[in-house]
Amino acid sequence: MSFSALGLTTVAAWAMLPLGMPVAVVLLSQGRDAIAPVPPSSSVAHWDPVVTSPLDSLPLDSLTLGRVNLNALNLDSLNLDSLNLDSLNLDRVHLDRVNPALTAILSPVVTPAPGDSRYDLDRGGEFQGVADDRRGSTNLTGDGPVLDREADRRSDRSLPIAQHLPVTPDLPVTPVAALLESGRQHYQEGRYDAALADWETAALHLPGPEYPGTDPPLERLQVLNYLAVAHQELGQWPAAAAALGETLGALAAKERRTPAETLLLAQALNGRGNGEFNQGHPDRALATWQAAETHYQQVDNEPGQWGSRLNQARALQALGYYRQAKTQLENLESLLENQPPSGLQVGILRNLGTALEEMGKFETAETVLATALDRSQALDQPWEYHAILLALGNLAHAQGEEDLAMEYYHRAEDQAPSPVLGIQAQLNQLRLLVELEQPTAALTLVEALTPQWATLEPSRWVVYAKLNFAASLMALQTQVGSLSQDLPDSFRLRSPSLDSPALRMPAIAQGLVSALQDARSLGDTRAQAHSLHQLSKLYSQAGQWSEAQTVARQGLTLAQSLAAPDVVAPLAWQVAQAEAILGDRAAALAAYDLAFETLQVLRSDLLSLNPDVQLTFRDTVEPVYRQYVNLLLSPAVPVTQTALHRSRQVMEALQLAELDNYFHDACIDGQPVGVETLDPSAAVIYPIVLADRLEVIVSLPQQPLLHYRQPIAAATITQLVQQFYSLLLRRNQQDAYLAIAQRFYDWLLRPGEVALAAAGVETLVFIPDGALRRLPMGVLHDGEGYVLEHYNLALSPGLQLLSQSDRRSSLTTLGVGLSESRQGFEALPGAAQEVEHLASALGSQVLLNEQFTRQGFTDAVNAHPFSVIHVATHGRFSSDPDQTFLLAWDDRINVRELDQIFASRKEGALTPLDLLVLSACQTAAGDDRAPLGLAGFALKSGARSTLASLWSVDDRATTLLMEAFYREVTQSPVPLSFAEALRQAQLTQIHSDQYSHPFYWAAFVLVGNWL
Repeated sequence: MSFSALGLTTVAAWAMLPLGMPVAVVLLSQGRDAIAPVPPSSSVAHWDPVVTSPLDSLPLDSLTLGRVNLNALNLDSLNLDSLNLDSLNLDRVHLDRVNPALTAILSPVVTPAPGDSRYDLDRGGEFQGVADDRRGSTNLTGDGPVLDREADRRSDRSLPIAQHLPVTPDLPVTPVAALLESGRQHYQEGRYDAALADWETAALHLPGPEYPGTDPPLERLQVLNYLAVAHQELGQWPAAAAALGETLGALAAKERRTPAETLLLAQALNGRGNGEFNQGHPDRALATWQAAETHYQQVDNEPGQWGSRLNQARALQALGYYRQAKTQLENLESLLENQPPSGLQVGILRNLGTALEEMGKFETAETVLATALDRSQALDQPWEYHAILLALGNLAHAQGEEDLAMEYYHRAEDQAPSPVLGIQAQLNQLRLLVELEQPTAALTLVEALTPQWATLEPSRWVVYAKLNFAASLMALQTQVGSLSQDLPDSFRLRSPSLDSPALRMPAIAQGLVSALQDARSLGDTRAQAHSLHQLSKLYSQAGQWSEAQTVARQGLTLAQSLAAPDVVAPLAWQVAQAEAILGDRAAALAAYDLAFETLQVLRSDLLSLNPDVQLTFRDTVEPVYRQYVNLLLSPAVPVTQTALHRSRQVMEALQLAELDNYFHDACIDGQPVGVETLDPSAAVIYPIVLADRLEVIVSLPQQPLLHYRQPIAAATITQLVQQFYSLLLRRNQQDAYLAIAQRFYDWLLRPGEVALAAAGVETLVFIPDGALRRLPMGVLHDGEGYVLEHYNLALSPGLQLLSQSDRRSSLTTLGVGLSESRQGFEALPGAAQEVEHLASALGSQVLLNEQFTRQGFTDAVNAHPFSVIHVATHGRFSSDPDQTFLLAWDDRINVRELDQIFASRKEGALTPLDLLVLSACQTAAGDDRAPLGLAGFALKSGARSTLASLWSVDDRATTLLMEAFYREVTQSPVPLSFAEALRQAQLTQIHSDQYSHPFYWAAFVLVGNWL
């Protein structure tokens, strides 16, 4: 297919647009200050801004009414009887800006100049109360501006600033007021460039201080805050900082401020925090948002305080302080629960529910969103009700409840208060249908959506909606294409919808061109970069790699000007793929390097942006790492030490990213560890599973990295591991597994045998990848014996996560167990024997059966600095952390809860745990990512080392092995490492008559520090 066949002949001529610095993730509202990400997909739940007047809750006796807009005051909460009019400065009041409801109060003390039309109360000036067509009454509550309903029909975004702005009394009212109102309208429509132009012009009518050293008018500072919001929407961070800087410079240093000044300062600080957060400085943003909250407290502005706390939770999450972020959100939830229902509360609750979803707190998120839905319905808020339905649908989708998600999306479509919001619900449905591979239903929806695009005016929402639509069409095209090839001709003739014109490349391309043109007309550089990214993907799908490279580089140039790593990373990856296909290895490596480094910057954001990032980790993040290593270690060129070191670094980072993704947070910190400094007799084996081959990197003490490869495809390795696993569990077939055990030895270790022996290696530390995570390395066989007979063995999710301490505390143990049948799990009689042996041999404290409750375990763990905790109960390691648990008498202890249970140890109040033993656990069958659950237990407990079983082992054999292990640890004449003690216990069983089969001993593995 040619370049012109896609209808894109003019892309190169106009795709390079004026550069800006668009907003990366978060928009902060002025006043209620809730976080409002602007995702590139309308199907993603996002935190919309909620709106308030900057003058809500301010004491009127401290204000100069000539500098405020009285129409924005909350008269419902104003005690008019106690209003001290004598203290008010009314000499500059313009009554045509005063709501008629205040006329009776003000007219006795205001004497208008004769003939001054500005004071003509009969003019019906533009600042009179505005009818709210939802209630049929004038909106005087100050609970938020009355939004332009036509604007709402074009966009579901609310204006995150007050409806009425202070204006300068000495200037004609109409020009400035009209510009401010026009800017609001443009903002609501997503036309941020037009809003910016209006507000910049308004700022020219509102000059700075009259004299050096005097304060600028407050109305100018308010407009500057507006300008900062618009600049941030467009990603123009320096300009936003300059606007906020003038406000902060005028107000921050003042010893005494009026309430209005304090509120403006709080808003400006929130804006600064937004800029800091989006430019990769969540630590600075956290401090700034805390300062903003303090200023909101000074003027008793609760909405501002709530929004600031919500923002702080986002910053804490980005910094990896997961527990603190969770506590912050839970406290905010409790606070809002006790508030009377209001539009403000509903908006905050929706944002809170979305934040909880993003942090993996699905159950709590559902409760919060359900409350918000009920209250929005009771308050007759159709726009909010619609948004909450979408949020509930996204939550159900994140939990894998597709039918429920679709039900919510249909309800949102049926009850959409505007056509645009109906389209949003339909786009969510389309995405879900494509994911569920239901092409016929999806095509029906495509046909319904296609004609609606021509009716929409350009806006940011429309741009991203078009991109979302195109992405679904591209995925659907792939599905339908493969489906059509698999069907007989007669069926295809009876299903003409499978050849929909909407799925043809030119049609998809035209939609993307339209989105790009809209983005250009809006001056939205970020949206332009996203549009170019999708165009490049379309070219790639068509096999037009030269065009894909050209367009992707144009998008990358724009993205790099944005200081927006979430846009740079996918575009750099797109460039890398195209360059690799086109044969420019150096350019491809440079692009992969940029994508990789950008993902490291984005590490926390990958978890906090939205759940879709987590759900598509294997499609959108993991391939970057693997493709980069694939090119670094290409068989077509000699492999250098530089390439080996970089490949090892990339795979270590991938291990960390997978654990981040597993827990839905970036709370696991890692530091590179030099294994030779920790143990000079250990070698680290990195098997790297690529699509067409197995690469192995071996780190030997004080030597260059060793490298070899095997031409074994990833699919073959997965199949053999599953077969091997199955054969190991057949205890009656003594040698059925040996052939596969020898093959894996030949691939992973035989090429390095000589080097390992020459280096005097005693311990092999495997950092397994892919399906090899489920491979019990001790069973690898060289034809004469098991590898366990020659080396101590350990597993690690990465040396970055390895405890660097080689010192163990004196042995004090806590033994807990469940020997009776509970919650459908069979009894474990040997569990009682295990913990009783610990009590008699080591003087352990014991919690057995009904004593082993969740609370009892938590109390015991934190009551004494045990160095070893032995848990003899059923447990499961799964790729789903919600299904990774230990069984207690009264409940299941989930892996996520270990953070809280072991908090005192991880935070230094008690000595860290040396060893956690999980003696009766099993790994979910057929799940390559299930061992992440084992790594999760090891990391969340904070233990230096974790000894666990990969499958359920004979109860008696487990008891004997555990007794032998502790005997080696405590009674050996020479102190043994945990790895050596485990090896000796396993050798005892290998050489026994009854338990020599690997089923009985190979399941036990040591994870973490082996010393």
